[in-house]
Amino acid sequence: MKVMVTGANGFIGQQVVAFLAAQGDEVLAVTREPQSGWPAGVRNLRLADVQCQPEQHFAGVNAVVHLAGRAHQTRVRDQAAEWCRMRAVNVELTRHLAQLTFEHSEARFVLVSSIGVHGVTTAPGKLLSERSALRPSSAYAQSKRAAEAVVEDLALAYGGTFVVVRPPLVFGTGAPANFGLLEKAARLPLPLPFGRATAPRASIGVRNLAAFLRLVALHPAARNRTYVIAEDPPLSTRTFLKLLRQGRGAPARLLNVPPTALRLALGALGRRQMAQQLLAPLQVDITRAKQELQWRAPFSAQEQLQVTPAPIQGPARPVRVLKRALDLGLTLLAAPLVLPLGLLVALAIRLDSPGPALFVQQRAGRDHRPFAIYKFRSMRTDTPSVSTEELQRLGIRPVTRVGQFIRRTSLDELPQLWNVLRGDMSLVGPRPALLTQDKVLSLREASGASALRPGITGLAQIRGRDDLSDEEKVAYDTQYFQDLGWRSDLAILLGTLQAVFTARGNK
Repeated sequence: MKVMVTGANGFIGQQVVAFLAAQGDEVLAVTREPQSGWPAGVRNLRLADVQCQPEQHFAGVNAVVHLAGRAHQTRVRDQAAEWCRMRAVNVELTRHLAQLTFEHSEARFVLVSSIGVHGVTTAPGKLLSERSALRPSSAYAQSKRAAEAVVEDLALAYGGTFVVVRPPLVFGTGAPANFGLLEKAARLPLPLPFGRATAPRASIGVRNLAAFLRLVALHPAARNRTYVIAEDPPLSTRTFLKLLRQGRGAPARLLNVPPTALRLALGALGRRQMAQQLLAPLQVDITRAKQELQWRAPFSAQEQLQVTPAPIQGPARPVRVLKRALDLGLTLLAAPLVLPLGLLVALAIRLDSPGPALFVQQRAGRDHRPFAIYKFRSMRTDTPSVSTEELQRLGIRPVTRVGQFIRRTSLDELPQLWNVLRGDMSLVGPRPALLTQDKVLSLREASGASALRPGITGLAQIRGRDDLSDEEKVAYDTQYFQDLGWRSDLAILLGTLQAVFTARGNK
């Protein structure tokens, strides 16, 4: 099966792409800007290219899984302005891509909507289903419902086929929004007041969602149907926290605070919506998916949360404070030299090839939390997102003239000093892995190195860089973690300068 996935670099998109590729599907991963690090068999496309050359990119596509969109926003002050932003992305972009799909292919258009089109809570004992009343309350939910209507109308006009999927909260390691806050809270060495937060809250693990999206893209019975989907049985906030702490080898330590008291406390802090999403029941009926598609979730909640004992502790607080002080001090000291140099590099990039000077990509940060990393662009903007080895095999030379120089001298890493100031990164640490590099991430988790902020440079960079295997890189990361201290950081920084001048291990 040939599948196009829009929004492929988002949290859900990356997992969907990885799942489809693992099933042997041919995957077209659509992103606004080129990305690297995709699994084998995945071809990266720019959204603008898909929109401008649809006859080329939709050829032979069997299904389009549409994930691109603007996410739900909290604390919105101007609802009218927020609706305009939501409509531009969640409705009009959907309209254009669905129209291109139906005009240039016979592909099934799979729209990932939201359970929010039915509301955000249910009365005790009540369940939401595909037949429930539509009550979208937020600008996000309203835009999703409008997008559903647009796709349905276009499918009718063109004789195309579609599927609408309405998931609730999507969880998994590294998930953003409320689940990300739960993950962060579970890491705290403190009791949490959620021992009585037992209301069932519909949710779905990102791996099960990926499997369901593939199912509806293929199944004949899913043609022009709408499905709600969730884990069965539903999980509560208390259950999530127990599983997350179990995965870190820690006791649950949940205090039995009455939910009413929690609602009042969160309301006083301006977090009424969060209180609702953590404490109020939300249950869905997935009978249609079970009966029409014979759906059975392939993964348990524990598997999707990657629950494995992790007793290794991160660096002690004094070490973290000293390391952070060293990062800030050296970065600010270098700023007068780095700023004018960075402007010159940016100007050279713009003069050398069309496109932005900066390249922005999602990487795994401390404890695998996603963050946006900044680099100077060294390749052409139309470069296929495949490995360096694959580019060489295809005879593609995407690196620009300026790119060759800034790569050789590591000047392409200069913008990451902004990541250091923001606290996303450190000057020294394990290099930030792509979110799709499961092997590296799991090895770092097992060794404890994932507790560190990723670094602009590290021990692996001065011992071989691209010449090393994943296992060798993580072994050096582990060695650095075990020998952590300001002396080792200074030694690695000096070793980095030597490696830069010799261009050792830099491909």
